Amino acid sequence: MSDRMHEPTEYRSDTELITYQEYNDLYEELGFPPEYNPPEDEQKGGEGPGRPKTGFWQLLVSAFRGGGAVLCALALIGALASAHGSAMGQTSKALGEHVEAGKRPAILRERGYSAGAFKQLWDGDPDGPHDYDLTAPTRYSEATCTEDGAAEYVCRECGTVLSEVLAAKGHDPEDPVHENEVEATCSAEGSYEEVVYCSVCGEELSREAVQVAVQPHTPGEATVENEVEPGCETEGSRELVTCCVYCGTELSRETESIPAAGHKAAAAVRENVKAATCTKTGSYQEVVYCSVCHEELSRTTRTIAKTSHTRAAAVKENEVAATCTAGGHYDEVVYCSQCKTELSRKTVATSALGHSAGSAKQENVVAATCEAGGHYDEVTYCTRCNTELSRKTVTTAALGHTAGEEKKENIDAATCTDKGSYELATYCTRCGKEVSRTYHTTAAKGHNPGSPVRERTDGAANVAYEEVVYCTRCGAELSRRPVKE
Repeated sequence: MSDRMHEPTEYRSDTELITYQEYNDLYEELGFPPEYNPPEDEQKGGEGPGRPKTGFWQLLVSAFRGGGAVLCALALIGALASAHGSAMGQTSKALGEHVEAGKRPAILRERGYSAGAFKQLWDGDPDGPHDYDLTAPTRYSEATCTEDGAAEYVCRECGTVLSEVLAAKGHDPEDPVHENEVEATCSAEGSYEEVVYCSVCGEELSREAVQVAVQPHTPGEATVENEVEPGCETEGSRELVTCCVYCGTELSRETESIPAAGHKAAAAVRENVKAATCTKTGSYQEVVYCSVCHEELSRTTRTIAKTSHTRAAAVKENEVAATCTAGGHYDEVVYCSQCKTELSRKTVATSALGHSAGSAKQENVVAATCEAGGHYDEVTYCTRCNTELSRKTVTTAALGHTAGEEKKENIDAATCTDKGSYELATYCTRCGKEVSRTYHTTAAKGHNPGSPVRERTDGAANVAYEEVVYCTRCGAELSRRPVKE
């Protein structure tokens, strides 16, 4: 990339510095830009004071160098030239003048340029002293790890494009990582692949297989085997075995002794107990055994002091019962419940009980009848001594008759032609006396014709038989009709 954006106002080279006006004067004098070698035909002939004849396509190139505005003017003028045909020469000359006038401001600066610098600007050389805005590329593609990038900048005065190639950055290796790991054990080798990736694009940069040597055994915690518990007076033993935590190989076995545990006294117990009474002492043996082997460790005889008398519940003796009219008495005695010794005795008097009236009873009962009242004696006696406490006579009212169900009596049945009759009588259910009687009649039943029957005649002329109807109940003849032959 060119650094001419930051050069001093004077563009320095091996040639003499000249101003733009000096360069223009030199251009007018030579007929072509300084340090420019035109073709021979342009040097020999030409219009004006040494200026070369400018063709249409040369003007197009000059216009491109002069910038976009000049190119647009050129397009317009070119269209006019095509329209006039034979006036091509005059059009080209005029076009050249416009191009030259439009080109000059693109390289005009208030500073001096060397001839070489002017030539670079004239030829559109991107490495000339252009004014590029390097902070705002017109096209930019960032370089990757493996591919170049590109940037283009445009001169703010003449529109010349500077293209730069941004070199590929190259990979940025990350720290190696392990992949496809096979852990080594105490019986087999392990392995892994050490891989390096690019931290930017993730591409694998290298892969190396690494072998891991067989690992030493890893002792685990010791376990106890073949343990013999110690006794109270004998030693015990056990084996401490250490194995590899991965493959289980036994790495060590150590036998250690376990000291005798010694007796462990259990809680004291009582044996051979003789209970004390309120008349003599007792005793027992306090024995201590080992809680593990049950061996007797100690035995001590203890005395139990006499106990106090134990008062039993008071009992009654020499009791004289109280009656309804006279008091009684008894002895209240307390004995020891263990030795039966009498501990106390006192006489207790009891009050007369008084009569206790029982339920009233009926005596001398004369029952009431349906038509006459009765009476009885209501007597109360003492439930304890049976003394009569009270007696009174109570009268009772006559009961009155209680009518039973009606009964039919003196029934005279009705016939086909005569009425019937009956009496309804009611009697007392208690004494059987007639309470009421009513007379009732029933209607005659009337004849009930039976089916007609045939009877022979006494030989009446032209009569075959007689059709006769009788009452089915009384047999009376109800009708007779002769039937002719």
